[in-house]
Amino acid sequence: MARNERIPLGGTDAVFDSKRSRVTAINAYLEVSKDEPYVTFRGVEGLEEELVLPESPIRSNFLVSRDNRLYVVAGVSLYEIDPFLNVTNLGFVGGADEAQIITNGVPENNQLLILNGTGQGYTYNDGGLIPINDPNFLNARYGTILNEIFWLVKSDSNQFFGSALSDGQTWPVDRIATAEESPDKLINIIAKRSNLYLLNERTVERWIASNDVNVPVRVQKGATYLRGILAPNSLADCNEGFAWLADDKTVRAIFGDQMIKISDLDLEQRLNGNGTAAQP
Repeated sequence: MARNERIPLGGTDAVFDSKRSRVTAINAYLEVSKDEPYVTFRGVEGLEEELVLPESPIRSNFLVSRDNRLYVVAGVSLYEIDPFLNVTNLGFVGGADEAQIITNGVPENNQLLILNGTGQGYTYNDGGLIPINDPNFLNARYGTILNEIFWLVKSDSNQFFGSALSDGQTWPVDRIATAEESPDKLINIIAKRSNLYLLNERTVERWIASNDVNVPVRVQKGATYLRGILAPNSLADCNEGFAWLADDKTVRAIFGDQMIKISDLDLEQRLNGNGTAAQP
């Protein structure tokens, strides 16, 4: 439609028209074209508010676990939302930055690990919400799960460490390893298809399962990708792969053994900026 054309939304019109004035209100947004004097009118699905948590802001991912119940960190507490939208405050976890919830998915003993964003950890299962007090638990903000072991990034280092099998309260002193093929800082970590991917500042390393008693993973020689992660929280799980904002300000993804660039030129120009108000 042309920019100066009026379009009735929600059943009102300056000049009465029986067809145009009896429409149902819709959700939509206008997409402005840079090159032509037109805008595109796009419809979107409406949203309905289901519930309001007692605290804000929401600080973690939403995790569905333990009989289809939803878990999330809001404010300084861990909340459980059951399928009937009943909300339960499970207890204090503290912190102020972005938190993360991971589950080991073990039947009969499905345990959650909560990283509160300031380096502290908690576990939650049938025994309740318990802080991790093991002296071998290190300051960590990011983690994943592989073969029932929680693997976490040691903050401000190039090391990662693991829990005991199916037990986020116990952290063996020797279950710690260092990014090997690249000495750069380790930022985030994700597990895919029995592999651990270590996202560093300038590279991504792939580790595979091993029979080592202390650290049951080892680096896959020659499987390092020459692109790091720029924003720790940009790491996104994409079913069979994962994506992230790379150190060259492109969006990269790994599916199987292949790393591909999934951002287009327009997004990359926006990320890099050109010094204007629109793209600083």
